[in-house]
Amino acid sequence: MSKRLIWISSAFLAVAIVASAFWLRRTAAAAAGFAQLMNRGNGLLEKGDAILAIDVYNRALRLSPESTDVRLNLANAYLLAGRTDDAARMCRQTLELDANSAAAYYLLGCALLRGNQPEPAAEAFQQSWKIDPAVPALDFQTGMAQEELGQIPDAIRDFENVIRAVPDHPSAHFQLSRLYRRAGRADDAARELAEHQKVQAHLSSPVVTVAALERCKYTQPLSPFILGQPDPHGIPVRFAEETRSVRRAGDRLPRSAGRHRL
Repeated sequence: MSKRLIWISSAFLAVAIVASAFWLRRTAAAAAGFAQLMNRGNGLLEKGDAILAIDVYNRALRLSPESTDVRLNLANAYLLAGRTDDAARMCRQTLELDANSAAAYYLLGCALLRGNQPEPAAEAFQQSWKIDPAVPALDFQTGMAQEELGQIPDAIRDFENVIRAVPDHPSAHFQLSRLYRRAGRADDAARELAEHQKVQAHLSSPVVTVAALERCKYTQPLSPFILGQPDPHGIPVRFAEETRSVRRAGDRLPRSAGRHRL
């Protein structure tokens, strides 16, 4: 190999290393900025400031366009702000990136149910249930959708599942009392109404909002996930001219060393 070729190769490698270090620093800075925005948005969402949270999360989304976590946080913020169409859009984008997101299906169902679309809402809840059935709020919301569709036995079953998981769920007892009465089960209706009133008497606030009924692990803000980055300084590399030593080593080889039998 000629000295000129070695020099060109060394220069090319040096440029590549510098470019790689620059890219790593830029990536690390973007990841840090994304984490900062996500944490700020989470704080705003937990305080109930959906409008500011939406703005912050959208800025985070521009830094990490493939993030499903920021989309789910946005869906929750949009729900809190009453922007159900935008919430559904974020959920659908999440499902395009992760078709097995139980949270996205659940939040999509909540957005659709709020938008008076019980049939697709029930379908979304069913998809979420197939992935993770152990969520009482999911059973409750499914029961609400089934009632809207006139599927009373199915709605009763869903609310009964809620009661088994959360015996002091006031709204589930109230819904069951209504549905039992519609189904002609007067004694069961009276019992559930009494349970509802008993639980209500121990609540600090008797008013239950839609957002409170939707609340579960899927409505909790997701913290930013940051993949560990390599050392931006890389591994020290020293270039040396070895052409002469290689030639001297070749001169010392026996003549037969370069022959191979096929």
